[in-house]
Amino acid sequence: MIAVFLAAPLILPAPASAQASGAYLDGAEPWTESDCSGDIPIVVGADAKAQSDIYSAVTLAGVVGTDCVILAGARDGDMTTEQRARLDAAAEGGYVVGGTAAVPEAKLAGRDMTRVGGATRWATAQQVGSEASALAAGTEPETAAAPDTTLTAPGDVTAPGLYLDGAEPWTESDCSGDIPIVVGADAKAQSDIYSAVTLAGVLDTDCVILAGPRDGDMPASQRARLEAADAGGYVLGGIAAVPTAKVAGRDMMRLGGATRWATAELVGRRASGDTTAGTNTTTETNNDDNDDDTPQFTAVSAGSGHSCGLRSDATVTCWGRNRGGQADAPSGSFTSVSAGVTHSCGVRSDATVTCWGNYDSGRANAPSGSFTAVSAGDFHSCGLRSDATLTCWGDNTHGQTDAPSGSFTAVSVSGQHSCGVRSDATLTCWGRNGRGQADAPSGSFTSVSAGVAHSCGVRSDATVTCWGFTDAGQADAPSGSFTAVSTGDDHSCGVRSDATVTCWGWNQHGRADAPSGSFTSVSAGGVHSCGVRSDATVTCWGFTDPGQTNAPSGSFTSVSAGGAHSCGVRSDATVTCWGSNTHRQTYAPSGSFTAVSAGGAHSCGVRSDATVTCWGRQNYAQANAPSGSFTAVSAGFEHSCGVRSDATVTCWGFTGAGRADAPSGSFTAVSAGGAHSCGVRSDATVTCWGSNSNGQADAPSGSFTAVSVSGRHSCGVRSDATVTCWGWNHDGQAIAQSGSFTAVSAGSAHSCGVRTNGTAVCWGHNWARPR
Repeated sequence: MIAVFLAAPLILPAPASAQASGAYLDGAEPWTESDCSGDIPIVVGADAKAQSDIYSAVTLAGVVGTDCVILAGARDGDMTTEQRARLDAAAEGGYVVGGTAAVPEAKLAGRDMTRVGGATRWATAQQVGSEASALAAGTEPETAAAPDTTLTAPGDVTAPGLYLDGAEPWTESDCSGDIPIVVGADAKAQSDIYSAVTLAGVLDTDCVILAGPRDGDMPASQRARLEAADAGGYVLGGIAAVPTAKVAGRDMMRLGGATRWATAELVGRRASGDTTAGTNTTTETNNDDNDDDTPQFTAVSAGSGHSCGLRSDATVTCWGRNRGGQADAPSGSFTSVSAGVTHSCGVRSDATVTCWGNYDSGRANAPSGSFTAVSAGDFHSCGLRSDATLTCWGDNTHGQTDAPSGSFTAVSVSGQHSCGVRSDATLTCWGRNGRGQADAPSGSFTSVSAGVAHSCGVRSDATVTCWGFTDAGQADAPSGSFTAVSTGDDHSCGVRSDATVTCWGWNQHGRADAPSGSFTSVSAGGVHSCGVRSDATVTCWGFTDPGQTNAPSGSFTSVSAGGAHSCGVRSDATVTCWGSNTHRQTYAPSGSFTAVSAGGAHSCGVRSDATVTCWGRQNYAQANAPSGSFTAVSAGFEHSCGVRSDATVTCWGFTGAGRADAPSGSFTAVSAGGAHSCGVRSDATVTCWGSNSNGQADAPSGSFTAVSVSGRHSCGVRSDATVTCWGWNHDGQAIAQSGSFTAVSAGSAHSCGVRTNGTAVCWGHNWARPR
């Protein structure tokens, strides 16, 4: 991916000639008056009608790493002399933001530029986001889905000077399960709303939440949309525009700069892959907070998308996803609390049980009576009564509420099964058992925890035993001495006897990356984990940004970097992947491998038996590896290719532009990119196929030993050890360095090679921001 970091903008005088056009440009001088010599230009209209396009242009500047925004003047006027001079001094190519009515072709003076413009100002903002996403992935931008024009304006979102006409496809859409983008909704936040739609184009979402005016409440219609959305998401604008209280309890990324222009640039930087752009809302504090009044907790429970904690004063606080009211903890005094998927339950100080959240299937309809413990799952709950018997309520499709008779000391429920520790220290589980999660082992136990499809328990000798589904290693308990264990969806965590926490299993979003320090308890949830430290504070981890650069420790023989994740073959021939796991592309299978390739959102590997296995995104069957014997494999953006043992090439996945139409003949190597592929034939020549929009498939003649392709360019090592590149050269990525090389790799907007003396050299996109 492109990693773009920009230096702080210079303070420059405003372009007076452009100001007269009616566009608002105060504060935009770092982009509209900068020195454009050799920089990538972005041309945009400069009148009142083009105001939104100017914000989008600054966002695009953040993506491509430039500060050269050229003001083309009013649509019926000329470009000023000053702006024309800046365009003439800029690099070849570049972008135009807005349609031909806003920026006529005549103003471009014959330059070959990429125009990004939609039918409306909102559609243009979305298209800028789509272009940013394509640049980051090194692919051609996809055509955005047509917006739903049948939606009507939100009746409860009104503010003087606020313009929302035409924004309904983003501000009134169904947000169920989508990534939310929260933004202020008053005249001062107008630019942020345009930036929010741009970010929506990047994330492929239409869920823009209008938070209302900065000094008002979030409208009820928008609050309902936010609660229906996926956990996490983004906030556009500073704390003044969208106070932390409006997104309280949600783990969101805030993109807010000192000015509206800086916010627009932050969106661009984030879109380009710069994970340093933005701050997490969970680290924000309200102005009236007492910094010395750190919340003290005695227990915490992590649910699927929310968490609940028992404070030292016996009250319960919940945070996180709240679409069913599961985070609306009731008042009163409690002795314990349990967070499920869409509901929560707690034992009050008078020993009664109270549940809140989603009441479907009766999961939150707690029975009367006296209880000592309670456990909330997905569709059901169970409680331990004061007489040591168990009572369960809610959905009973798999018998998960058919609590066995007898005396118990503990109970734990999850998705569709339940487990309990009997008074004689043996375990009993009941309910769904499709993965063996209810097959409790024999022996003596002190505690048990039921996950979605696996379970774990602490034995009387302090060791942990797990059983059930273990595709991600969630049931592969580590050795050592433990005092407690907790199972989540696909991972598990335990508190060791030395008070440290260890987690194992699926590590999407870092849910299994337990922090250091001393803990008294831990809870593994759906996509995150939480623990109570020895100082009574709560720490949670998981659901974080892609960590594709966070390489694991250990010894490796090879590594491959993909779209937002990476994979490597360890010295013991196993594969480890890390980074973004949105499509389980880092969910590497077990077994022995000789090679691995990380693609756009999927991965492929050649096993030691010469078969190919792929995992991850499957929208075009790019992870459906064919049978047979292979010597090499390459995972592209939405397709894959492999060299069979008979030296022929086979490709699978998306076939658009002919990228998967492998030619006949004998090959020694193949490389799959964005929309094209290249291979080295047995006679050492290179052949490419697929999209040739930028000449990336026009392989040069001559003899080669290796080839590497990316989004829109290709590179190869010749037999004389020199490197040649061809295709898109917007950032110099196809201008190969001189010298002798042993290997080359083509990235999205840059290329790198290993010289024969063992040193590495790169060329192309290289803007850097000091960290």
